[in-house]
Amino acid sequence: MVGRMSQKYEMDYEKMDELFSVNLEGGPKRPGQTSESVPDSKKKRENVEINILDGKRSLNVNIFLKQFRMEHAHIVQILREGRSDLFGPERLRGFLKLLPSQEEGNYAGNAAGFKLSSLLKLTELRANKPRMNLMHYVAQEAEEKNPRLLDFPHEMKFLKDASSVSAEGLSTDIGNIASKVRALTEQIVVTGRDFQLQMAEFLKAANVEVVDLEEDLNDIEIMRKELATFFCEDIKTFKLEECFRVLQTFCDRMRKAIE
Repeated sequence: MVGRMSQKYEMDYEKMDELFSVNLEGGPKRPGQTSESVPDSKKKRENVEINILDGKRSLNVNIFLKQFRMEHAHIVQILREGRSDLFGPERLRGFLKLLPSQEEGNYAGNAAGFKLSSLLKLTELRANKPRMNLMHYVAQEAEEKNPRLLDFPHEMKFLKDASSVSAEGLSTDIGNIASKVRALTEQIVVTGRDFQLQMAEFLKAANVEVVDLEEDLNDIEIMRKELATFFCEDIKTFKLEECFRVLQTFCDRMRKAIE
Protein backbone atom coordinates (compact mmCIF):
# COMPACT_ATOMS: atom_id res chain seq x y z
CA MET A 1 0.00 0.00 0.00
CA VAL A 2 2.75 2.41 0.94
CA GLY A 3 4.60 1.58 -2.28
CA ARG A 4 1.56 2.41 -4.39
CA MET A 5 0.94 5.65 -2.49
CA SER A 6 4.55 6.77 -2.86
CA GLN A 7 4.12 6.93 -6.63
CA LYS A 8 1.58 9.73 -6.18
CA TYR A 9 3.59 11.67 -3.61
CA GLU A 10 5.64 14.65 -4.72
CA MET A 11 8.48 15.88 -2.54
CA ASP A 12 8.35 19.52 -1.48
CA TYR A 13 12.07 20.20 -1.82
CA GLU A 14 11.65 23.91 -1.23
CA LYS A 15 10.02 23.27 2.13
CA MET A 16 12.69 20.74 3.10
CA ASP A 17 15.42 23.18 2.09
CA GLU A 18 13.83 25.87 4.23
CA LEU A 19 13.57 23.60 7.28
CA PHE A 20 16.80 21.61 7.11
CA SER A 21 19.35 23.40 4.92
CA VAL A 22 22.45 24.84 6.54
CA ASN A 23 24.03 28.10 5.43
CA LEU A 24 27.71 27.37 5.93
CA GLU A 25 28.67 31.03 6.08
CA GLY A 26 25.78 32.40 8.06
CA GLY A 27 24.61 29.46 10.15
CA PRO A 28 21.30 27.60 9.68
CA LYS A 29 18.96 29.06 7.12
CA ARG A 30 16.03 30.68 8.90
CA PRO A 31 12.47 29.85 7.86
CA GLY A 32 11.21 32.60 5.55
CA GLN A 33 14.70 33.68 4.55
CA THR A 34 14.79 34.64 0.86
CA SER A 35 17.56 35.15 -1.63
CA GLU A 36 17.06 38.91 -1.28
CA SER A 37 18.42 38.77 2.25
CA VAL A 38 21.58 36.98 1.10
CA PRO A 39 24.66 39.20 0.58
CA ASP A 40 25.95 39.77 -2.97
CA SER A 41 29.11 37.76 -2.23
CA LYS A 42 26.97 34.70 -1.51
CA LYS A 43 24.80 35.25 -4.59
CA LYS A 44 27.91 35.26 -6.78
CA ARG A 45 29.02 31.99 -5.26
CA GLU A 46 25.60 30.44 -5.86
CA ASN A 47 25.70 31.47 -9.54
CA VAL A 48 28.83 29.44 -10.27
CA GLU A 49 28.11 26.98 -13.09
CA ILE A 50 28.45 23.31 -12.15
CA ASN A 51 29.34 20.85 -14.90
CA ILE A 52 27.91 17.38 -14.46
CA LEU A 53 29.92 15.93 -17.35
CA ASP A 54 33.63 16.32 -17.85
CA GLY A 55 34.87 18.20 -20.91
CA LYS A 56 35.55 15.13 -23.07
CA ARG A 57 32.22 13.46 -22.29
CA SER A 58 30.35 16.71 -22.89
CA LEU A 59 32.03 17.18 -26.28
CA ASN A 60 31.22 13.62 -27.36
CA VAL A 61 27.59 14.04 -26.34
CA ASN A 62 27.25 17.29 -28.29
CA ILE A 63 28.80 15.75 -31.41
CA PHE A 64 26.51 12.76 -31.15
CA LEU A 65 23.35 14.85 -30.73
CA LYS A 66 24.10 17.20 -33.63
CA GLN A 67 23.89 14.38 -36.17
CA PHE A 68 20.16 13.96 -35.48
CA ARG A 69 19.25 17.55 -36.35
CA MET A 70 16.17 17.57 -34.12
CA GLU A 71 15.15 18.88 -30.72
CA HIS A 72 16.60 17.05 -27.75
CA ALA A 73 13.12 16.50 -26.33
CA HIS A 74 12.16 14.76 -29.56
CA ILE A 75 15.17 12.45 -29.29
CA VAL A 76 14.18 11.54 -25.74
CA GLN A 77 10.61 10.85 -26.82
CA ILE A 78 11.77 8.53 -29.61
CA LEU A 79 13.97 6.59 -27.18
CA ARG A 80 11.10 6.25 -24.70
CA GLU A 81 8.83 4.92 -27.43
CA GLY A 82 11.48 2.41 -28.48
CA ARG A 83 11.44 3.53 -32.12
CA SER A 84 14.92 2.23 -32.90
CA ASP A 85 14.19 2.22 -36.64
CA LEU A 86 14.57 6.02 -36.67
CA PHE A 87 18.13 5.77 -35.36
CA GLY A 88 19.64 2.67 -36.90
CA PRO A 89 22.06 0.17 -35.28
CA GLU A 90 25.21 2.26 -35.72
CA ARG A 91 23.79 5.30 -33.95
CA LEU A 92 22.37 3.15 -31.16
CA ARG A 93 25.77 1.54 -30.59
CA GLY A 94 27.31 5.00 -30.46
CA PHE A 95 24.64 6.04 -27.97
CA LEU A 96 25.45 3.07 -25.72
CA LYS A 97 29.07 4.19 -25.52
CA LEU A 98 27.95 7.55 -24.11
CA LEU A 99 25.70 6.12 -21.42
CA PRO A 100 27.02 6.24 -17.84
CA SER A 101 28.16 3.10 -16.10
CA GLN A 102 26.06 1.57 -13.32
CA GLU A 103 28.08 3.46 -10.71
CA GLU A 104 27.90 6.79 -12.64
CA GLY A 105 24.11 6.55 -13.15
CA ASN A 106 23.49 6.21 -9.38
CA TYR A 107 24.26 9.29 -7.23
CA ALA A 108 24.77 6.97 -4.29
CA GLY A 109 27.43 4.90 -6.05
CA ASN A 110 26.77 1.19 -5.60
CA ALA A 111 24.18 1.79 -2.87
CA ALA A 112 20.81 0.24 -3.73
CA GLY A 113 18.95 1.88 -0.87
CA PHE A 114 19.45 2.91 2.74
CA LYS A 115 20.19 0.89 5.85
CA LEU A 116 17.15 -0.10 7.87
CA SER A 117 18.81 1.30 10.99
CA SER A 118 18.79 4.73 9.31
CA LEU A 119 15.11 5.01 10.26
CA LEU A 120 16.22 5.54 13.85
CA LYS A 121 18.33 8.54 12.85
CA LEU A 122 15.37 10.61 11.66
CA THR A 123 15.07 12.12 15.12
CA GLU A 124 18.73 13.16 15.05
CA LEU A 125 18.32 15.52 12.09
CA ARG A 126 16.95 18.69 13.63
CA ALA A 127 15.13 21.41 11.73
CA ASN A 128 15.64 25.15 11.98
CA LYS A 129 12.37 25.39 13.88
CA PRO A 130 12.45 24.74 17.66
CA ARG A 131 11.54 21.23 18.86
CA MET A 132 11.26 19.82 15.36
CA ASN A 133 13.22 17.09 13.60
CA LEU A 134 12.94 15.04 10.43
CA MET A 135 10.58 12.57 12.09
CA HIS A 136 8.14 15.39 12.84
CA TYR A 137 8.39 16.52 9.23
CA VAL A 138 7.63 13.01 7.93
CA ALA A 139 4.60 12.81 10.23
CA GLN A 140 3.36 16.22 9.08
CA GLU A 141 3.74 15.34 5.41
CA ALA A 142 1.87 12.06 5.93
CA GLU A 143 -0.93 13.84 7.77
CA GLU A 144 -1.28 16.40 4.98
CA LYS A 145 -0.91 14.05 1.98
CA ASN A 146 -2.50 10.83 3.26
CA PRO A 147 -3.50 10.50 6.95
CA ARG A 148 -4.02 6.74 6.56
CA LEU A 149 -0.26 6.30 6.50
CA LEU A 150 -0.16 7.29 10.17
CA ASP A 151 -2.20 4.23 11.13
CA PHE A 152 0.67 1.80 10.54
CA PRO A 153 2.21 2.09 14.05
CA HIS A 154 -1.11 0.92 15.52
CA GLU A 155 -1.47 -1.86 12.95
CA MET A 156 1.91 -3.40 13.83
CA LYS A 157 1.25 -4.34 17.45
CA PHE A 158 2.93 -7.70 16.94
CA LEU A 159 6.38 -6.11 16.60
CA LYS A 160 7.08 -5.97 20.34
CA ASP A 161 6.51 -9.71 20.83
CA ALA A 162 8.20 -10.62 17.53
CA SER A 163 11.33 -8.66 18.38
CA SER A 164 11.79 -10.61 21.61
CA VAL A 165 11.98 -13.99 19.85
CA SER A 166 15.21 -15.18 18.30
CA ALA A 167 14.60 -16.97 15.00
CA GLU A 168 17.87 -18.84 15.46
CA GLY A 169 16.89 -19.97 18.95
CA LEU A 170 13.44 -20.98 17.71
CA SER A 171 15.01 -23.08 14.98
CA THR A 172 17.25 -24.82 17.53
CA ASP A 173 14.32 -25.58 19.86
CA ILE A 174 12.17 -27.00 17.07
CA GLY A 175 15.10 -29.07 15.83
CA ASN A 176 15.58 -30.58 19.30
CA ILE A 177 11.88 -31.38 19.62
CA ALA A 178 11.81 -32.99 16.16
CA SER A 179 14.83 -35.16 17.01
CA LYS A 180 13.27 -36.36 20.27
CA VAL A 181 9.90 -37.14 18.70
CA ARG A 182 11.48 -39.14 15.87
CA ALA A 183 13.83 -40.95 18.25
CA LEU A 184 10.87 -41.89 20.47
CA THR A 185 8.96 -43.11 17.41
CA GLU A 186 11.83 -45.47 16.53
CA GLN A 187 12.31 -46.67 20.13
CA ILE A 188 8.64 -47.45 20.69
CA VAL A 189 8.88 -50.31 18.21
CA VAL A 190 10.82 -52.49 20.66
CA THR A 191 8.37 -51.97 23.54
CA GLY A 192 5.35 -54.02 24.46
CA ARG A 193 2.24 -54.14 22.27
CA ASP A 194 0.01 -52.45 24.83
CA PHE A 195 2.39 -49.52 25.29
CA GLN A 196 2.70 -49.09 21.52
CA LEU A 197 -1.08 -48.85 21.21
CA GLN A 198 -1.22 -46.29 24.02
CA MET A 199 1.45 -44.10 22.39
CA ALA A 200 0.44 -44.57 18.74
CA GLU A 201 -2.10 -41.75 18.61
CA PHE A 202 0.19 -39.33 20.46
CA LEU A 203 3.22 -40.05 18.27
CA LYS A 204 1.18 -39.76 15.07
CA ALA A 205 -0.07 -36.32 16.08
CA ALA A 206 3.39 -35.29 17.34
CA ASN A 207 5.05 -36.19 14.04
CA VAL A 208 2.44 -34.21 12.11
CA GLU A 209 3.05 -31.20 14.36
CA VAL A 210 6.81 -31.53 13.90
CA VAL A 211 6.45 -31.52 10.10
CA ASP A 212 4.21 -28.44 10.31
CA LEU A 213 6.74 -26.63 12.52
CA GLU A 214 9.58 -27.44 10.13
CA GLU A 215 7.54 -26.09 7.21
CA ASP A 216 6.85 -22.94 9.21
CA LEU A 217 10.58 -22.57 9.83
CA ASN A 218 11.24 -22.89 6.12
CA ASP A 219 8.64 -20.18 5.41
CA ILE A 220 10.27 -17.93 8.02
CA GLU A 221 13.67 -18.39 6.37
CA ILE A 222 12.21 -17.51 2.97
CA MET A 223 10.61 -14.40 4.50
CA ARG A 224 13.91 -13.46 6.16
CA LYS A 225 15.75 -13.56 2.83
CA GLU A 226 12.99 -11.62 1.07
CA LEU A 227 13.04 -8.93 3.76
CA ALA A 228 16.83 -8.72 3.61
CA THR A 229 16.63 -8.20 -0.14
CA PHE A 230 13.80 -5.68 0.18
CA PHE A 231 15.68 -3.59 2.74
CA CYS A 232 19.01 -3.96 0.86
CA GLU A 233 20.61 -5.79 3.78
CA ASP A 234 23.21 -8.57 3.79
CA ILE A 235 21.26 -11.85 3.60
CA LYS A 236 23.95 -13.72 5.54
CA THR A 237 23.84 -11.45 8.60
CA PHE A 238 20.26 -10.13 8.49
CA LYS A 239 18.21 -11.13 11.56
CA LEU A 240 14.44 -10.88 11.79
CA GLU A 241 14.39 -9.97 15.46
CA GLU A 242 16.73 -7.02 14.83
CA CYS A 243 14.54 -5.89 11.94
CA PHE A 244 11.43 -6.05 14.14
CA ARG A 245 13.25 -4.20 16.92
CA VAL A 246 14.19 -1.34 14.60
CA LEU A 247 10.65 -1.11 13.24
CA GLN A 248 9.21 -1.21 16.77
CA THR A 249 11.43 1.66 17.87
CA PHE A 250 10.55 3.57 14.71
CA CYS A 251 6.83 3.09 15.40
CA ASP A 252 7.24 4.28 19.00
CA ARG A 253 9.05 7.42 17.86
CA MET A 254 6.49 8.02 15.12
CA ARG A 255 3.70 7.88 17.73
CA LYS A 256 5.49 10.50 19.79
CA ALA A 257 6.00 12.69 16.72
CA ILE A 258 2.29 12.47 15.93
CA GLU A 259 1.41 13.50 19.47
